[in-house]
Amino acid sequence: MHILFLISGNAPTILHECAQAGISIDKNDVDEIKLEEKGIAALGRVLGLIRQKPYQSIIWGCRDVRFQRFQSLMMVYMFLTFKNGIIADEQGMVRQYSLTRFLFRDVPSMLLELAIGLFVVCFAFTRLPFLRKKLLAKQHKTLIRAEQTRVSALPKS
Repeated sequence: MHILFLISGNAPTILHECAQAGISIDKNDVDEIKLEEKGIAALGRVLGLIRQKPYQSIIWGCRDVRFQRFQSLMMVYMFLTFKNGIIADEQGMVRQYSLTRFLFRDVPSMLLELAIGLFVVCFAFTRLPFLRKKLLAKQHKTLIRAEQTRVSALPKS
């Protein structure tokens, strides 16, 4: 028994393309669950659906694997549930889950992305007060100059 999380696309087409790619899955042996793309982030809900029955593998179905977001999170679900799985699309592209690829490519990539993101946030947080002070000083000078120009343009009485 397999579970198919259909994010986008047509389930029969995706299963047919899996068969063309050499991964034969009986259509009667698949529980299909439609899931919105943002629904992938609902950790407890998705893990509950996966653990509902003793599934052999997880299939993530979408229109195009190349443009599918949250692929790393899909791999995390397969890792947490100790299930085999694939991400398949309607064009016949299939990305199979591999524990070694996940641990040695995806996890370091996620950690690097997190570290760079934290660095950017910290850098912006430390620079922001200086930039604000500089901007306010410039605005203050511009306002003073504008006021002086307005006063000098007034007719003298």
